[in-house]
Amino acid sequence: MSPWIDDALLERLLRWADWARDQIAAGRDYPSQASFVLTVKGRQLEDCSEEIAETERAINALPPELREVVVQRFVRNGSVGEKARACHCDRVTFGRRLVLACRVLQVRFALRKADPLSRGCNAI
Repeated sequence: MSPWIDDALLERLLRWADWARDQIAAGRDYPSQASFVLTVKGRQLEDCSEEIAETERAINALPPELREVVVQRFVRNGSVGEKARACHCDRVTFGRRLVLACRVLQVRFALRKADPLSRGCNAI
């Protein structure tokens, strides 16, 4: 376990990554890194759990340079160096961006969990 990512967030991102790889295998790939714009269009969010859909939306909401490192780290194969090059940065910058992205996601999910209105009327 890494000190910069909480176990629950890691497990959540790994479940999302499994789903994302299944989407890629089904021919619904992420755009190339050269034109990295991640949208929900073409993705099968209706075929996944609410947690996966929420995670996908949260990752989509990240700034492009943070979103790209999350996708590279959790979905793509390759070494850290290869993933960093795909993100057009060095390994240190890749790591810093990944830590920042995970912190942003951690806060987002914690705030959503703490706000009963964010989960709909049935949560009250």
